[in-house]
Amino acid sequence: MKRSFVCVMLGALFFSNSILLVNNVQAAKEAVISFLSNEKGDYDIFIINTDGRIRERLATDAMRKSSLTCAPKGYRFAYTSNEHGNLDIYKMDIRNKNPVQLTEHPDRDLWPAWSPNGKWIAFVSDRGGSRDIYRMDVDGSNLIRLTDEGNNGRLAWSPDSQLIAFDSRRGGNHSIYVMDANGGQLKQVTDDLPLWSGCTWSPDGKQIAYAAGILEEGVDIFTIDVDTKNINRLTNMGIGFRSGNPAWSPDGNWIAYSVLQVDELPNPANGFQIIFSDSTIYLIDIQGGIVEPLKKTIDLSSDHVPVWISEDFFSVSPDASKQTVTWGEIKQP
Repeated sequence: MKRSFVCVMLGALFFSNSILLVNNVQAAKEAVISFLSNEKGDYDIFIINTDGRIRERLATDAMRKSSLTCAPKGYRFAYTSNEHGNLDIYKMDIRNKNPVQLTEHPDRDLWPAWSPNGKWIAFVSDRGGSRDIYRMDVDGSNLIRLTDEGNNGRLAWSPDSQLIAFDSRRGGNHSIYVMDANGGQLKQVTDDLPLWSGCTWSPDGKQIAYAAGILEEGVDIFTIDVDTKNINRLTNMGIGFRSGNPAWSPDGNWIAYSVLQVDELPNPANGFQIIFSDSTIYLIDIQGGIVEPLKKTIDLSSDHVPVWISEDFFSVSPDASKQTVTWGEIKQP
């Protein structure tokens, strides 16, 4: 399903005594992938185990959603939707499935991120003329603008909710920056880099993972120590592969990320655009450096965005909107 819309979330529950092997990589038995699929025009949330088995399906509504972010506790998530004609931020409780609009502006509001303390949702908006970062309470009140410079991309909260990391183009440079939750104490973390989408904090708050590189050599996942600036390259995907949207697991052992491969180079027939193939979610073991694709995400979508989510997000009583399905059932037309 090339270039179709699917937003992906990666979730991990607590480790149990039983473990499974994913191509010789030990992963938590209860680790799951959940994602929004427009396979049948419904944008339901599908939950899939790391071994590729479909666990359950949660129906929400048929409105297009992207950039999901989950509350640290409870059943709520926030997302971007054009339900009313332009891109705004919404939230939803998966128990009642009622969307609640949090922003209402004629310009685009993008990439919400729920703070780990549960108090705020930060997002990116071009309502001020350039892409800046804003923060609001989870009910949409007390909106404040945190940046007023540069062209800013996806953001990530630190584990203690005190800091925000983000990529930004400023003065011709493209770097990872960190600021406090009120927009102060801005600090440049990386040198100028060819950055791609997304960054993520390690659970101890000491490192940030990000995607960087050029397609001619491959876009890979790196980590940087926030204090020492030591950089570690984690992947070597190769020419024509683009990694992005890294997400660090709560136990610190894994990073999930999406991978796209160049399908067509720019040419007159495609409007001189780079066309990517369907994306795949990969896991990398931080300790062993072993990289593994989650094979059931191959050929699913061109826009996987993994996010680790908490156990209670899935603690929903079974009802008519919750079904156990197989992969084959999803793929049927």
